[in-house]
Amino acid sequence: MDSLVKSAGLPVAAGASLLGAVSYYCLHRSATSATPKPLKKLSTGVSKNSTIVLFFNEGSTQCINLPNHKTDECALTDCPVRHLRTLQRIISKATTSVDVCLYNLNQPTLEKALVDLLRSGKRVRVVVGDRDVVDKGSITRLRSEGAFVVEKISKVPPGGLLPNQFEPSDLLMHHKFVVVDKKILITGSMNWTNKSFDHNYDHIIINVDPYLVNQFTEEFEYLHSTSCDDEKAYSTQPNGQVPFEVIFFRRFNFLCRRDANRKKKCERDDCMFYNYKFILHKIMRATVSVDLCVQQLTTEDLSNELIFLHNIGIKVRVICDKEFSTGTGSQMQYFINSGTYCIEVHRLEGDGSLHHKFVIVDGETLLAGTINWTMQSFFGNYENMLIVEDKDTVRQFVDEFEKLWKTFPAISKV
Repeated sequence: MDSLVKSAGLPVAAGASLLGAVSYYCLHRSATSATPKPLKKLSTGVSKNSTIVLFFNEGSTQCINLPNHKTDECALTDCPVRHLRTLQRIISKATTSVDVCLYNLNQPTLEKALVDLLRSGKRVRVVVGDRDVVDKGSITRLRSEGAFVVEKISKVPPGGLLPNQFEPSDLLMHHKFVVVDKKILITGSMNWTNKSFDHNYDHIIINVDPYLVNQFTEEFEYLHSTSCDDEKAYSTQPNGQVPFEVIFFRRFNFLCRRDANRKKKCERDDCMFYNYKFILHKIMRATVSVDLCVQQLTTEDLSNELIFLHNIGIKVRVICDKEFSTGTGSQMQYFINSGTYCIEVHRLEGDGSLHHKFVIVDGETLLAGTINWTMQSFFGNYENMLIVEDKDTVRQFVDEFEKLWKTFPAISKV
């Protein structure tokens, strides 16, 4: 994998591995420079708890639409073409396997990288939902080239509905993660579509922490090898002692939704209620601030906690998407009306979509992943949420939040 060091745009010493290169990039890149500074010699013992975060924001359309865009001359720190080529190169240099678990996959450059891998004899496995017609062409092409594709059904699991209970139209396979050679994790809030690269405010996380990569690898193996009706809800509890960990959500979590409404754990051994409350308690323990940058927020449990924190003096700030801020169940107007001094809400106006889904607690803890803060996301969809205590990673999201906070205007009504 030595050749990937240079081709992926990770400038380290010749002969360095991708694992070392990614770690080095995370530790030594300049906070303001568009490209990391070169290193004459790659030191040993580079931290494995390292992360590259690729943010997508203003200027994306300008870069994407330029023919033969020269990324080394681009003035944008977060050039989407540079990011796209980085992902392409990481995938194309896989030596054994790429495991793909994505809600959307129709970006031509990344699809081609997967097809080329298959044609070179590498293993590509795919987990997708059964509902997205837009992706059928890409999935069909990958399958025809030899990819092992598993589709997850979108219906409520047996026994999940009470009499007269509303049935959601679709439970989503909403993951957005890829594992390369069981060593490199690519995840985040971003779908692998053209729209995501040139239209959305979004992010991708590249991580080589062995503990975190192994968690995603095990979840992929489970989803790829287990039939939908034989799955269990995800019940592993986070230990809170590592810088990176993840909570997964599965279709069978829908069976616990009624118990979340009752605010208690049900009798199932794999009840999801504990993990749901664990996430909320992470936020409730805030002592200084809570910053949310979310596409959707309809969960009343979270909104009630945020209003409580705001009313006792904790600084709460919210960045939201215009379209979803006016949707059914949106809590944005409640924030604006909360107490004598309302929670300040800033919103993306005009073109584009705010697709982020992250929360920062006290500037020290990051909750980020595929989760839109809705009850269906926690209880019904296939989702994931990272819990990050790594200072460098959290700092990158803090900086991005502050930039968006200054960019988007405050609103007084939705």
